[in-house]
Amino acid sequence: MKKLIASQDPLFSWVIQPNYLYQYGLEIGIKSESLLEGTGLTIEDIDDVDLYINWEQYRDLAINVGRHGPADWGFQFGKKLNVTSHGLISLLMMNCENWGQLLQLLEDYPVLLSPIFYVSRKETQEYVFLNVNPEFTRHPVLRRSMEAFFTMFYQGLRDLGAVEMVQQSEIVKIFVKEEEPSYAELLREFFHDNISWGNYANQIRIAKSILDVKVPNANPITASATRKILQSQLAQLKASKGGLNELRSLFDLGCYKQDECAKQMLTTLPTLKRFLKLAYTTFSDELKYYRLDEACWAAQNTDLSMAQLSDELGFQDANSFARLFKGEMGTTFNQFRSEKKG
Repeated sequence: MKKLIASQDPLFSWVIQPNYLYQYGLEIGIKSESLLEGTGLTIEDIDDVDLYINWEQYRDLAINVGRHGPADWGFQFGKKLNVTSHGLISLLMMNCENWGQLLQLLEDYPVLLSPIFYVSRKETQEYVFLNVNPEFTRHPVLRRSMEAFFTMFYQGLRDLGAVEMVQQSEIVKIFVKEEEPSYAELLREFFHDNISWGNYANQIRIAKSILDVKVPNANPITASATRKILQSQLAQLKASKGGLNELRSLFDLGCYKQDECAKQMLTTLPTLKRFLKLAYTTFSDELKYYRLDEACWAAQNTDLSMAQLSDELGFQDANSFARLFKGEMGTTFNQFRSEKKG
């Protein structure tokens, strides 16, 4: 059976140190016992720099922060994180020669920023889109974690000397799937208005015009050697995809049946169903999310007809596709295409 990243996978605990979130909770006035309630962790555990925690422990810590903290805790926590707090990724990023190399790092090694999400790349003539998807769970706490991820990414660009660049609306923009929160103005100010909500997917859009722009203060002499050394070390890490990531990869190959996906994942159908239940989702929901993401992308960026797209996405007929699209998006496929392209 292929490894499904979950509670016992060392990949998760290798990356996330709970101390960051714990210290943030203390800063906003949450007591230690309230922060650690239900996590099975002690104050001594938190202070141990070699501590490995599992997803459930991190999740419970995040839930406790949300229970006792402000509504915008994900955003505020993201601002506390910076490039230098992320070890290998900071060394790699600081030795990139241009922004194109930087984006390649985020695509190849997103786990160094966050093991909770994975990044997939799509391109148009003008832009690169980095779609940010949950790696192994859709637990509700991910909404705040997504804000932290976007905030950390955007702040990372500013820390690397791209202040003027990110302030321009057509250079870097954040698209959020969730509806606009009550603290939207704070986010607009931080992201220089380069953020919008109610999108069909969580995305980072980057203008291709900046990909060859040199990263300020980069050392071109050491950059290549440093990248090769660190990337070689990273390549030795055990490859492991989360279950939701694995499913999307199978959908990309046209595998849309649950029993067939279970076989491809070298597991049984009951085991796959149990994993998805623990991940706060179902197979039909994951397939629906995938199909809607692909359909919305195609509507905006291709000339594929609804009939062609429904066939590519494994629908029995175009009418089935049309009903799903309108039921979920509140508009027809052609109306959506007209609005987005107009």
